[in-house]
Amino acid sequence: QESGYGRYDIVIIPKDISQLAIMIELKSVTAAKKEKDLSSLLQQEAQTALKQIEDKHYVAELEQRGIKNILKMGLAF
Repeated sequence: QESGYGRYDIVIIPKDISQLAIMIELKSVTAAKKEKDLSSLLQQEAQTALKQIEDKHYVAELEQRGIKNILKMGLAF
């Protein structure tokens, strides 16, 4: 579903707006990139995912629903 300026990967929306919502953006590491240090590469891609959540304002839908407690997660694999 679209929210803000694009489509997020996963969101968990609580029925009670006072509860925690979770926004998740996923990134995969391609075989070509695996030549670098894998640990730092995964960390870099996770940071890229978090930046994407912020830059594209994916939490807009949650904020419109009145949800203020939002956990943003960037996961790389």
